[in-house]
Amino acid sequence: MNLEALLFEQPSYNLVFFRPMKDIGSAFDKSDKKSEEMKFKQENHRKERNIIRKYRDDKKKDTEPDKTITAAAFDLEEVLPVPKTNEGDMYYSRQLNNYNLSVYGYHDKSGHNYIWNETTAKHGSNEIASCVMTYLDNLNKKGHKRL
Repeated sequence: MNLEALLFEQPSYNLVFFRPMKDIGSAFDKSDKKSEEMKFKQENHRKERNIIRKYRDDKKKDTEPDKTITAAAFDLEEVLPVPKTNEGDMYYSRQLNNYNLSVYGYHDKSGHNYIWNETTAKHGSNEIASCVMTYLDNLNKKGHKRL
């Protein structure tokens, strides 16, 4: 091969990316050679997940006939840094963290977000409890008596 061919030749890589069909969770080993203990833990995890999902679905059904009963799901979302940048110095010196608690009310299929930044409060149990209390107070004003 001559020098020109080496300089301008496009490298060819035989890369294949595998996309798993389902995320089995970081707590479980993804290898084919799972130990008996890991299989036992994974099976228990599936059973618990199914029990919780059935409980949630039953509670959602309870909200349909009686409008004073509601069910809701709460989730503290990922911390949102502002500004969003990949530049190193700016990333570490000027970052402001924002927190977001999402609430989904099954009774009226509505979503609510409680957003605050770290200059207002952190994201501990007191702050989460304040958001939940605000949500519950709003439900009480609308006539809901049971969650």
